[in-house]
Amino acid sequence: MQMNHFFHSKLYLNNGTGVVRFLLILALISFPLISSDCNNLLNNEEPAPEKFVGNWTLVEQTGALQDICPQEKVVFRADGVAELTCPEGQPILRVYSVSGTELFYDQTSLQYEYEFDNNDQKLNLYGVNVSRNLFYEKIATDNIGNDKRSVTKQNNSSEAVK
Repeated sequence: MQMNHFFHSKLYLNNGTGVVRFLLILALISFPLISSDCNNLLNNEEPAPEKFVGNWTLVEQTGALQDICPQEKVVFRADGVAELTCPEGQPILRVYSVSGTELFYDQTSLQYEYEFDNNDQKLNLYGVNVSRNLFYEKIATDNIGNDKRSVTKQNNSSEAVK
């Protein structure tokens, strides 16, 4: 009987301090698990760039640099890879990421501030470290075709100034 009293008193450790210790340890263990989600919320980061995913075509460009091929097609994939294709060009793949209100092309270090318009059917990119602004419209996958136009050699939107 004395043994049972020993375990009972050690379990609760002097009027509930054991419970408090247990909850404190549990909280400390859980912080690393929830901190990344809190950081995303605090920094206005999207955990996945769901609005970007899909097929887009360039409809307008403004700014000092207007060096992107007309009608550039961009496919933002859910795996964080963008496939950029100029008419009559070969597709190139670029890793992209979204943080807050900025889109980053990781390999080329290009940054754009972004905004969506028209029920997320228009994507506007404003150059942060490049003097260009790009305006895309979302296209349905069945409207994607290979436009055969004769164009001079121009850059994709993920490219730095050459």
